[in-house]
Amino acid sequence: MTAFSAYGADWRLAGGAGYAFRPAPDDTAARLSLMADALAAFAGTGQIACDAIVDGAGQPWLIECNPRATSGVHLFGRSADLGRALMGQDDARPVVGARHVAPAFWLKGLPAALREGRTRDWRDQRRDGSDVVTAPGDRLPALGALADAAVFGLGALRSGRSLAEAMTADIEWNGQEPDWRL
Repeated sequence: MTAFSAYGADWRLAGGAGYAFRPAPDDTAARLSLMADALAAFAGTGQIACDAIVDGAGQPWLIECNPRATSGVHLFGRSADLGRALMGQDDARPVVGARHVAPAFWLKGLPAALREGRTRDWRDQRRDGSDVVTAPGDRLPALGALADAAVFGLGALRSGRSLAEAMTADIEWNGQEPDWRL
């Protein structure tokens, strides 16, 4: 295994993907890393991302694995270490703390925080975390993210899907025949 990150997502779409991420506590990350090592030995080469649930006793349980990168890549920041690890040139470990997808964090997270009485948690995440979309001094990627959201929103309306379903139509498979329409 050349790259590993473990994270939690306290802010997520209803029943779905997270849009704010924090590194997992060291003890949980260590146990998940052991599980990932065993899985990597079984699976061979390539990318794999697993979801786990940590029970009340602190024991992580794998519940799903994906043959692609997921949100854990955000914890590597803008370092080239992850790219080198993917090319087999070096190992990589996460280099940054809390991260969030700012457009979703403002558009979905703030209303949720107000509704659920979590405004302090939202403020702390915004203060302590950094955006994964923009780079310091370059706000154009945020405009691109909003344009993407608009395209996915229109696709969701046309196809009768939810926004989350439209955004994952090309990467999700739950045993049914694929429908590539956006």
